[in-house]
Amino acid sequence: MRFNVNHFHVPTPGYVTCSGGRTSGYQLRKVMTRGFPRGLPDDLPVVFANTGLEEPETYEFLEAIHDTWGVEIVWLEYERRAGAPAVARRGKQFVIGCHGYRVVTPKTADRAGRPFRELLLAKQEFRKTVKQLPAVLPNPAQRFCSGELKARTMERYFLDRFGDVRYTAVVGIRADEANRARNMEHNSATLDRRFAFPLVDAGTTEEDVLAFWKHQPFDLKLPHDPAMGTYLGNCGGCFLKRKAKLDRIARERPESIRRFADLEEEFGQTFRNDRPAYGKILAGALGVCDTDEDDEEACACTD
Repeated sequence: MRFNVNHFHVPTPGYVTCSGGRTSGYQLRKVMTRGFPRGLPDDLPVVFANTGLEEPETYEFLEAIHDTWGVEIVWLEYERRAGAPAVARRGKQFVIGCHGYRVVTPKTADRAGRPFRELLLAKQEFRKTVKQLPAVLPNPAQRFCSGELKARTMERYFLDRFGDVRYTAVVGIRADEANRARNMEHNSATLDRRFAFPLVDAGTTEEDVLAFWKHQPFDLKLPHDPAMGTYLGNCGGCFLKRKAKLDRIARERPESIRRFADLEEEFGQTFRNDRPAYGKILAGALGVCDTDEDDEEACACTD
């Protein structure tokens, strides 16, 4: 006997992440039309966590989703809580005590990296006070940018709105990148949160997503390369992107690389120590590699 399983009717309460990429947009549409054709329930908001480093087309795409499909998207940003100390005590441990968020709109959302920089400043103050150590930037071993700016920012918003309940985070990861879903579950499991990856469960691939957008009245205007995918997606100069992508971005959109170069200069650190700093990448803009090596995995950012 075969059962017709509706992978897009996700457990509630929870929230649907929408990063502003084609995959997350596709997932949202399927959750809307197949999962909840009579309308999304009140306890399943759609959320976008803005780092301030997304590309302009990402913001335009999110607004087009709202305008065309009539779905409300809650725009969030990391924010240091006013008056909160950088260092707080939790039991026998010291933790950063000023993490917070704010709800913004497409008009008030930051477009210059303020949430990203504000997190780095809080981290810097904590390390200096508690550990007498210099600042640190996110890197492949410590991806706290994705964790705080996106995953925990959305979590804080949800728990403030709905209370301390067990909930589902619906994440747009495809079947052809299912290892990212497994890594997220392994690295982020808690008793109160469960993940749902409906695209993985439904066997959805990048080919399916691209075919879907060819028949829609709007699309993400970022370029898609057969070998590199949507290489400008999410944070344009993200340190988890392989260098060939960053070289290409440096030639096509130097401002996306310059933002990361400025942060390295301000904090006196680098995002990675296994390749040139962003300033050198920007200055050199080496040629695009013709290989298709995988990017780093298990980031909470999605396409």
